Amino acid sequence: MEATSPRVKRKTTTPFGTWEEGDGTLFWVRGANYKDDSEKIQALPSVMRLVHLDLYQGPKPQVHIFPIMRPNIPPNVGLVNEEREFHVVINFIVRGKDKSIDKKKKNHKTESWIMWVFIFALPKDARKDPENEKFFKCFDALINGDDKQRNHRVKFLACVTEGPWVVKAAIGGGKDGTHKGVVPTLVGEKVTTSYFKGDDYLEIDYNTAIDSVAVTSSKLAFQHSQKMVVDFGIVLQGESEDELPERVLGTARCSNFVIKEALVFPGTERGTYRFKDE
Repeated sequence: MEATSPRVKRKTTTPFGTWEEGDGTLFWVRGANYKDDSEKIQALPSVMRLVHLDLYQGPKPQVHIFPIMRPNIPPNVGLVNEEREFHVVINFIVRGKDKSIDKKKKNHKTESWIMWVFIFALPKDARKDPENEKFFKCFDALINGDDKQRNHRVKFLACVTEGPWVVKAAIGGGKDGTHKGVVPTLVGEKVTTSYFKGDDYLEIDYNTAIDSVAVTSSKLAFQHSQKMVVDFGIVLQGESEDELPERVLGTARCSNFVIKEALVFPGTERGTYRFKDE
């Protein structure tokens, strides 16, 4: 039985591109007997729902940004506000190209950072669904565990459904009309990761600048982003029998992103970063 919380699903168009909730059933996850047979199965629909996505730019990497973003998040997208019990915020921080902040001064440049932020909400009635029981074994361990345990829980999957072959080859393109074969990554074990927990949210900030593979993949994706449609999935890794089969936490589909059109992070001082009207 699937949870019955009202789903308000739609495409959202922004200056930097279009985003919408993806289809969790396209992803493949560890099956109930994975420990014995290493078999993966096609996933059930995601448990949490994408309620907001933003792409920011600024002169420094920003962490713990959910409290800053929260007042400006449009209501009732993905899941009506009254039905949201808890939020998981994923913030991917990527080093961008340095920007000139004074055209008259050749060497007067500043760093540029991109913050790609996904916000997922947990429906209040999700725990009532018996199909979610094993998901909540993993979810509660994530929320209440220490950072080392968390790093070994959250898996990130990316599948390029439209885009140049060179990007599909590097990131992954799926098989048989699904995202079968996409290799998940425990990002927290590869990059600098910070966790911030509030009363009704957990924010996870991934600074990818220290990982050469992440940097190379990001540069390639940014170079071709205007021609790409990418499905992202977040899965909590199941280890024991009472945590399997796995479930998808949440999904997002991002289409034709223009990275240079990312929003300037709130509070950025005009003298430290070039704005579009300067």
